[in-house]
Parts: sequence; structure tokens; C-alpha cells
Amino acid sequence: MERSTFKHLLWSNDIQFAGPAYKSRAGRMFSVIMPIPLIRLASKDAKNWVSLHEAHEVERLLPAGDMVDEELDIDVPQESLVVVENPKVTERATASNASYQVGHMVAQVLNRLVSIGDFGVTRETTALYGLATYFVNKSRCDFCEDVGIKPNDFCMGMASELARTWSGAKSVSQDPSGFFLRPNFLETSDFCEYLSEVDPSFVKLHNLQYPESRLGEQDTQSGVRWTRKMIELVRHDLDTYLGKENSTVNLPRSLRFNR
Repeated sequence: MERSTFKHLLWSNDIQFAGPAYKSRAGRMFSVIMPIPLIRLASKDAKNWVSLHEAHEVERLLPAGDMVDEELDIDVPQESLVVVENPKVTERATASNASYQVGHMVAQVLNRLVSIGDFGVTRETTALYGLATYFVNKSRCDFCEDVGIKPNDFCMGMASELARTWSGAKSVSQDPSGFFLRPNFLETSDFCEYLSEVDPSFVKLHNLQYPESRLGEQDTQSGVRWTRKMIELVRHDLDTYLGKENSTVNLPRSLRFNR
């Protein structure tokens, strides 16, 4: 759904660069949560907003970032997010609306990180759960509260993306389990039992900590650095809690060198 909507909006005649991240409420919130570059586009045809990771293929072998570059001549940094917004909706966005959007975008980045992290198929659910829990906890910190992030709405935004990953449902409302309708879904024992049924290798990791001082500052290459560092830190935690699967750490080639 997001992919087809994104493609339709990008091929419309009314789309343009919307300005830096700090010009929108959701952009400011997202920048506090993650040092990932955010490319904001504006279209009055957008019902609300749609976001995709720049590496997400809109068409086969055509990532969203390359499509934006070709159609709009806008440079899209590696490991960034692209968001198409309706300017009027963005202007009227409440803290709750923006928090939901940010939660959704954070979960998209986490799905990307796990998909390229090469953690091992038996550890992907554990890694995604641990990361999701970490960012939920982070959304409750004082500095997130200072920029207006509402933790419950943030969690529901994450649920809207994670429901697709863990249940296969196209939307939260189509998931029969009902887990993703609750903002505390990650913290419930029945949800962890559900993940264990989906993936018998799942282990509940909920005490991961990633100091910001180890992750670097934000700039055009911060997405690559952050993704690379997070993969290394998550692998270390998985090896610490679950034991080492192998002795060789192979970063994805796209993260070893800048384009």
C-alpha cells in the first residue's frame, strides 16, 4: 500500500521538496530519536503522509531514494527515510499525530536494520523485539518529552509497521490477534508467547542500551554510520545473551564503503 501510494505521489505533477526535518513537528521528534537523515517531500495529493526507507524497492531494482533522485533531482543520502506529506496536514499535526508518525518511521528503520544485519534467521525476531523495546523506552525519556513525543501514540505508530512484520497483516485492523491495538503490546507476556509461536527461536531481550555518545552526530552520512554501529552493537548483545553463532562479523557491503 505504501509503495503504490508513494509511486503515485512521486509521479504526480504536484510534488516538491518540503524543507529540512526541523521544519516539521514530526521531523524534530524523529531527529531526537534517531540520527537518520529525513527527506521531506510535499504533495497536496497526499491524504496524510507516506514514508519509505530510501533502499525500499518501489519497483523491482528501483529503490525509493533512486526514484526521488531521478524524478525530482534531489540527493537522497544512503540509509535515510523519504516522507511525502500533505502540507496542510503537516501544518495542523498535533503532538499525538506526529508521535504516531515518528513511531511508524522508527519501526521502518528497525525493519531495515534487521533485514540487512545478517544476525541469523533464528535471531531476527529477537533482534527486532529488543530494538523495538529499546526505542519504546527511549520515547519515554525526558528529552523526548521535551519535544512533545507522546509514548502511547509513538508505540501505536510502531505497531502499525510491526504488525506487518510479525503478523503479515496489511494494517493493524486486519490483524486477528488484537495485540497491535494496545500501546503496551511489547510489554505483555501473551505477546511474547505469540512471538514464540511465530518464531520458536525467539528470546525476550528487553534491557538493551545504546549510549548516544557511541552513535555519532547527524549529517548526510550519519545514517550509514548509525546503521553500521547499531548492527555491531546488536550483534554484540545477541552474542552476549545467546552465545556466538560464528566468529566472523561481516557487515553488508553497502555499509563498509560510502557511495
